[in-house]
Amino acid sequence: MYQRDYLVRMIEEMAAILGKAVGLREQSERIDVLHELDELMQKRFRINGGLADRLTADDLQRLFTRNGAIHADELQAFAYLLLERAKLEYESDLRLQSDPSSARPADGVYLHPHPQLAEVEASYIQRLSKALTLLLEAMLQGSDRRLVPAQQRALEALELLKMVRLDDRTLHRLWRWHETDRRYAEAEDALFRWLQSHETQSHGTQDHEAADEMEGREYLPVDGRESADGTYLTLSERIRAAEAFYDRLSAFDDAQLEQGGLPRDELQEGLADVVHFRHTAIRS
Repeated sequence: MYQRDYLVRMIEEMAAILGKAVGLREQSERIDVLHELDELMQKRFRINGGLADRLTADDLQRLFTRNGAIHADELQAFAYLLLERAKLEYESDLRLQSDPSSARPADGVYLHPHPQLAEVEASYIQRLSKALTLLLEAMLQGSDRRLVPAQQRALEALELLKMVRLDDRTLHRLWRWHETDRRYAEAEDALFRWLQSHETQSHGTQDHEAADEMEGREYLPVDGRESADGTYLTLSERIRAAEAFYDRLSAFDDAQLEQGGLPRDELQEGLADVVHFRHTAIRS
């Protein structure tokens, strides 16, 4: 109960600060709100915005892991704060891009250099992707989604990132999240993006372990525990994970599949694509 009360108070503080950002026109006011968010982050999580930018999603997740268990509600609140901070930083940087004189000097030095638009977009994508990865992990770990609008924010972030190639850890979590929430069509889409990302990263080079592993090694189902975040799995392991996904869904009745957006005929088509993918991997 104490932990929940603590999180509720923190979320109330966050909401009060974010409420100040609505309709702001002055750049100095945006910077003030960003400073308040950073102060809240430092007070509640002992980390500031600059450090959050420098650390990877895996590094940040480890900060919320104690005795091998992820504190999902805390991680969710932190990821939500990162998403809101990313939006404010983006708006602030865009304002500087269009009007460099709007930056407020502090002791004769501008708080932010005049950013180039490409850098602004790249920073926003990086922050958004990192926050999304953490938010997905928090929900997969059973966070209380009543505390913050986690699912809504995740879907909004995905819409903003729809033209961006997400990294392995995000795609792996995205696939599992959609499946857990019974959005089977979206899960299938994320799964194939995760499968194909291995080929993209290897630039078409041969997966030398594929044939040996397909023939000889006992397979352990991939559910995110055995494989950590799915980043370092070989192509053969990914294909087996995909086959296990279709095995799980094949056990559902037609009504459940249709409710999840993946009718049985489309399920069979997807499985056939995985089988083709598997045979191609062995031949290559």
